[in-house]
Amino acid sequence: MKPQVIIKNIGELVYIIAPYSASINTKFRSKGGKFDRESGAWVFPLTPATAVMISALWGEGQLVRVLVTDTHVTTREGGQWLVGGYIIANRRHRDRSVDMPAGVRVEVGGWAPSGGSMQYPCPTPEGDGITLSIVVHRSFAEALGLEIIEEDTGAAAEPASILSDIPDAAILAEAIRRGFIPKPD
Repeated sequence: MKPQVIIKNIGELVYIIAPYSASINTKFRSKGGKFDRESGAWVFPLTPATAVMISALWGEGQLVRVLVTDTHVTTREGGQWLVGGYIIANRRHRDRSVDMPAGVRVEVGGWAPSGGSMQYPCPTPEGDGITLSIVVHRSFAEALGLEIIEEDTGAAAEPASILSDIPDAAILAEAIRRGFIPKPD
C-alpha cells in the first residue's frame, strides 16, 4: 500500500511530505513548520506538540485501506475534500476532472464531469453520492470508526520514502552540509 503522506524523523527534526493543501499548510505554519523547497518537505522540530499534530491529522501504526463516503469529509475548501489530514479529492477548475492522490480510489459511483463554480470549483459526486477507499494509518481509521477493507501485510509494501534505503546518519549529514539544520556542538 502506498501512503499519500510520508513522515520521516531525522535527528531532532520531522520531515513531512504530503500533497498540497492550503488548510493543512496554514496549520503547519501555525505550528512552527518550515517548508524546505529543496526536499519538498515540511520540517518541524521533534517535539510532543509535533507528535500530537501528526497523530491528529494522519494517525499512526499499520497502513490500512478504508471506505469513506462524502459524509466523512471534514474539510471542503479550495477545491479539495479532506478527511482529517488526508486529501481524498481535488478539482482545480470547474470543468476539469477530479484528481485523487496516491492511495485513493473510487469504489462505488463516480465524479460529475464538472462541479462548483468558475470561482469556487469543487469535487462533486454523480447521482446519489460516492464511496472511495483510501490508505490511512490504523489509529486514524479506528478513531473515526471507518470500515477497514484491507490491511497492509508488508509483503509487497513499497518503501515509505525514496530515502528509506539511505541511513539516517547520511541524511542527517547531508541536511547539516546544506545548512538545513545547525552543526552539533
